[in-house]
Amino acid sequence: RVALVSMLLQPANFLILDEPTNHLDMQSQDVLQRALIDYPGTVMIVSHNRYFLDPLVTKTLEFRPGEAPRTFVGNITYYLEKTAEEAKAERAAGPKLSKLANAKPVIKPIVAPTPAAAPAAESGNRKDQRRLDAENRQKRTQVLKPLEDELGTLEKKIAELEAAQVTLTAHLSEPSVAGDPDQFRQATQAVANVTQGLENAYSRWGELSAEIETLTAKLG
Repeated sequence: RVALVSMLLQPANFLILDEPTNHLDMQSQDVLQRALIDYPGTVMIVSHNRYFLDPLVTKTLEFRPGEAPRTFVGNITYYLEKTAEEAKAERAAGPKLSKLANAKPVIKPIVAPTPAAAPAAESGNRKDQRRLDAENRQKRTQVLKPLEDELGTLEKKIAELEAAQVTLTAHLSEPSVAGDPDQFRQATQAVANVTQGLENAYSRWGELSAEIETLTAKLG
């Protein structure tokens, strides 16, 4: 803590911070956050603490292998919401794109078939197409459904952890807790446990979203 205060008091226009909230209680994190918000220079922060970063971040840059970087004008919460909306829209559009990608072109010969043969050929083509569509849907379901189910469960867990974090943080600031060393230590540990659980959940959410997006593109 002393090192952070000393650093912030020294004249500088560029700070590099690596996991600055490690080993800091909630009050110290708030003090550091306010100091960085008021800091007039540039700050580079490496951190998994989304709630510490959100008030500080104004733009989010996304990097994906083989793709050009994308800029989102907003903090990390905004970025996660937008990418979740995009993934949901892609999953909803998946079956339509699959049908278009797998549709067979209908080629009409110059010499017309006999009247009796034409309906049979067209009927056979329709049956084949319906069978292929059904197989593709079944394959997509087998591959994507477990991941989508896990993603849905994870999103519910994240919502529960976020609510718990708000409740525990409010409890931590109560005078009766702040004035009792034992209660304050227990409350601080509870907040730290929930925060770590959130970080793990966010990380897994990102992995699942990327995996679903990749598989959706492959399956068509």
